[in-house]
Amino acid sequence: MKLHPAVGSGSAGSPVGARLSENPAWEVLVLEAGGQPPPVSYIPGLSNFGIVWGNPYNYHYMSTPQKFSHYNFRNKEVPFHRGKVIGGSSVINYLFYNRGSRSDYDRWAALGNTGWDYETVLKYYRKMEDYNGNFFNERYHGKGGPLSIESTVIKTPLTEAFFKAGEELGLQRVDYNAEKHIGYNLPEMNTRNRERQSSADAFLKPNLERPNLKLQSESRVIKVLLDDDLRAVGVKYIHQNQIKQVFARKEVILSAGAFDSPKLLMLSGIGPKKHLEQHGIRCRVDLPGVGQNAQDHLRIYGLSWTMRPTNTNVLEVFSREQSKLYREFRNGSLSGPSATVGHYLMNLGGNPDPGTPDVQFLVTTALLSGDRGFITPVAFGLRRDVYQDYFQPYEGQEGFSIFPLANSPKSRGYVALRSSNPLDPPVIEPKFLVHSDDVEVLVKAAKVALRICETPAFAEGAGAKFIDRPLPGCKHLATGSDEYWRCYVRSMSTSAWHNVGTCKMSPASDPMGVVSPSLKVRGVKGLRVIDASIMPYITTGNTNAPTIMIGERGVDFIKEEYGFKK
Repeated sequence: MKLHPAVGSGSAGSPVGARLSENPAWEVLVLEAGGQPPPVSYIPGLSNFGIVWGNPYNYHYMSTPQKFSHYNFRNKEVPFHRGKVIGGSSVINYLFYNRGSRSDYDRWAALGNTGWDYETVLKYYRKMEDYNGNFFNERYHGKGGPLSIESTVIKTPLTEAFFKAGEELGLQRVDYNAEKHIGYNLPEMNTRNRERQSSADAFLKPNLERPNLKLQSESRVIKVLLDDDLRAVGVKYIHQNQIKQVFARKEVILSAGAFDSPKLLMLSGIGPKKHLEQHGIRCRVDLPGVGQNAQDHLRIYGLSWTMRPTNTNVLEVFSREQSKLYREFRNGSLSGPSATVGHYLMNLGGNPDPGTPDVQFLVTTALLSGDRGFITPVAFGLRRDVYQDYFQPYEGQEGFSIFPLANSPKSRGYVALRSSNPLDPPVIEPKFLVHSDDVEVLVKAAKVALRICETPAFAEGAGAKFIDRPLPGCKHLATGSDEYWRCYVRSMSTSAWHNVGTCKMSPASDPMGVVSPSLKVRGVKGLRVIDASIMPYITTGNTNAPTIMIGERGVDFIKEEYGFKK
């Protein structure tokens, strides 16, 4: 069988499959390791379902023990939640739609990556959008595309304080996906009629009636097949407990994500020669950059405040009343990401462009003890004794949390092979906080979070009171001192699961590049990587929207090369 195989149906893989199949002369086979998503995944208010440990829709990867961070996490390891399902991580994420900033893409282009500047990628954002939010502007948003964008409409007990505090801080309410990126707003979401719309729901599934497009689930790709001329001629995969092969007429596309795309390249003999030979893999193309340049956003976990009682708590999201509101009117607390209020986006000096936010602050209407330890400590990998000491005393109380997230990290990690067995998970070494500047940005962010809640809107309007209980592991330091906050950041910061960069896009002059600006793998014919792993620098916002855009942009390089236009 000769087809055009595309590996992965996630945020990038679904637009890749759908857009390639617009050419009726091209047969496209999308291979996905997972199966159909469960019904619960479509309810925005239950968006945390995917990080419940042990569920089958998640790879549940773990990092190596961290040296400079995660002091209060089990074995100092980081849980990485990655979607193993049709739609990939767009099925288990928090639904936020944030493109990042203009400067992100202009920075990519300035490195020599032609065709990735902001004005160019903006065309693809408009193309893919069906914008149904509150801030339509035809310069920045599109209508009629596959992907629905809606604005959060939930009114929480903190919504009024959130807006007033923004004004008191001197910020403007902005559409952060348009001209200005510094300010505050409620989140934009990937939902249609208040139901999650994964990348597969938007792009792939509506086009499966095309005779030249096929989606095959429960099919785990284990190797790219190369001929003697170093051309990718197909892939090997496991389906129904059998090893099978499929051959390519044009190209093989990897859209397996920032962990599995570099893993597949290395299993296929493409990567750092010494590392491959250590695992008994014949090196076909020595590419030292494969698996390097790993980046992620780090967020502080645990900053919480009690508040004046409102007779609500995080568990109310599961009440009969809220279920009825959602079922009958697609309204209520289940109609948006669980417990979310909104974002503040600021520049605290960690990014040289003053118009680019280097920190975002997510405000949520829940203490981290709100689920009484059922999901939170396990999903985030927090040590049980830390939970019992620091969080458990506040079970049953009303409150809220703020998660400061560093948008422009300087620390870089890597992804490597654990063995030559394709079913073994990769070695993931994020090297969080290895660069001291990342610590200092998050220390500043923690102090700003305190200042946010000292505004009259929060302090008087909501009765916010910071939970200043000394943190386990930092009790020997003066609470509130810089040294205390540095300890807090290294103890309680963890991944936002925005993993990118491990198959870096660059011009040929960069010895650590993996793919060209048109996303071709160096030294191999007929092979591209089209997913978040190609980002040379992580975007200054949530990464799902940019990853979908990369899928759209990547396919157009293929169409242009083969002379197909639509």
